[in-house]
Amino acid sequence: TFGFAGSNHATATAVHAATLGLRSISMLLPQANAPYVAKNLGVSAAAGAELHYYRTVPGLVAGVVEQTAAHRLRTGQRPYVIAPGGSSALGTVGFVAAAYELADQLERQSLAPPDFVYTALGSGGTAVGLAIGFAAAGLPTRVVAVRVTEPKHANERKAAKLWHETVALLRSADPGFP
Repeated sequence: TFGFAGSNHATATAVHAATLGLRSISMLLPQANAPYVAKNLGVSAAAGAELHYYRTVPGLVAGVVEQTAAHRLRTGQRPYVIAPGGSSALGTVGFVAAAYELADQLERQSLAPPDFVYTALGSGGTAVGLAIGFAAAGLPTRVVAVRVTEPKHANERKAAKLWHETVALLRSADPGFP
């Protein structure tokens, strides 16, 4: 998978892959140093992730080609590629479920829903899933997505695409999904 050096997604991938007996390869770009960056790199390394660092996106792209070929030669298999950030329609459904869970807790405790929920906007899964879930559950809560990556990675077009893919997935499982 891909990310910046301190990527929570890359670290989570490494940890969960290890628990399933799978190998993980993280293709990483530079990031300003911070305590969590060192921590995430340490956790990824401890989980057995293969960490590769690239200075530029073109270098990373070349590295993906090189690593894919190397692993195919070594194992006879092509690595499964997880998109940067890890957001997918299926993963976004987890955040739709989280919004429903919040709606249920608010109802059971007779609490008013929050006006806003602030979340990071990286690859979009959290913000899009919560927004779909709040709308479907009938909550007036608005999601305020705070971009934590470049606009070319986190933007309205990508969020809309993920929204439509997620709603289509939910409707394929339940045609009555709003």
